[in-house]
Amino acid sequence: MKTRLLVLLAAGAFVALPAALCFADSPHYVAHCNEPLPEFTLGQTSHPTQDQGSALCACIWNYLNQPDRIISQNIREGRLSDGSAPGVQAFIGRFGDAIEKCGGMKL
Repeated sequence: MKTRLLVLLAAGAFVALPAALCFADSPHYVAHCNEPLPEFTLGQTSHPTQDQGSALCACIWNYLNQPDRIISQNIREGRLSDGSAPGVQAFIGRFGDAIEKCGGMKL
């Protein structure tokens, strides 16, 4: 639950602010994925290895459907900055589900 809250808070922040402002002072692990996923945080005690982080990112990407992948890429590239844009709120929920199903809450 704590991770999902962080993701939801981060999701609201990353569509409104540059990532550097969102996570600069965060004590949480910040995922920087090779896949076109927006940056996200895990729990305060999460310290995954680089391999675990890469596997989590790949799993999340594989979990997302094509419309969610497009939203994800648009957010990452800064082309979607309105959190109320069509599909974004639903994406945030599915993104959190993907983190959970891919084991992100256990890292």
